[in-house]
Amino acid sequence: MTRTRILRALGALAAGITLTALLSPATSQAMATQAATAASNTSWYGPYAFTSYAGGRCLAADSQGLGQNGTRVWLWDCYPPSQQGEMWWLRLMPYSNTYGTAYQVVGVESRRCLDAAAQDGGRNGTHIQLWDCLGAQQSNQLWWVYRNDYNHGYVLKNVASGRVLDTAAQDWGLNGARVQLWDDLGDNQLNQRWTETTW
Repeated sequence: MTRTRILRALGALAAGITLTALLSPATSQAMATQAATAASNTSWYGPYAFTSYAGGRCLAADSQGLGQNGTRVWLWDCYPPSQQGEMWWLRLMPYSNTYGTAYQVVGVESRRCLDAAAQDGGRNGTHIQLWDCLGAQQSNQLWWVYRNDYNHGYVLKNVASGRVLDTAAQDWGLNGARVQLWDDLGDNQLNQRWTETTW
């Protein structure tokens, strides 16, 4: 009887070890599948071209930067959709407040994010560049995109600084006009307002 119980116990233990060995890969696979599903369910919108009300030129990545980290973003004549350096995806991110939901603004050509240069500290004049997309916690790469006044287009407000995407007034919409952060000066400040065209 004792021998029978020992054999049963050993059998149960072996079965448990086998079951664990069988279930662990399946559990890992299920977790990986769930993670992949969550990633694929991230909402992407667009692509869009953003055109400045000041001069009618497009938000563009400087082609000489080859889409690398640090590539400057400026205004240039609009050639979408053939000019993919002027096309942008909006990727919905899990961050929201009174301005609504925040987005990453992702270059179609480069797959890098519209980034307010961290070394500038988010102050007025902070330059805008492309950089690897670093996730929902990288608030200098997150933007609220909304309208205050339907006559004057969209505002792109940087989450980290609370300042808006601005084209330098002294350049007033010229090719190569500097794009930067600046205090929001209101709906009549046309160099801070953008049209959004989907393609």
